[in-house]
Amino acid sequence: VHHGATFDDVTDADGATQALQGLLDGFPDLSWQLGVVVVDAPYVAATWTAGGTQEAAFQGVEPTGRAAEW
Repeated sequence: VHHGATFDDVTDADGATQALQGLLDGFPDLSWQLGVVVVDAPYVAATWTAGGTQEAAFQGVEPTGRAAEW
């Protein structure tokens, strides 16, 4: 399950594919850096940072050609 402000919650592989495809279309040089990972079986939580250059429209925002990090 992915909870985030950018997308609706993702609970299956098809939802993850759709969410990630939108990111990859908008930010073709997208990259992720994994931060802290905490495991308390059966739960796992992680922090991460992502970034890329907006080369195509994303969630209704026209391409800016600028780098973004979140």
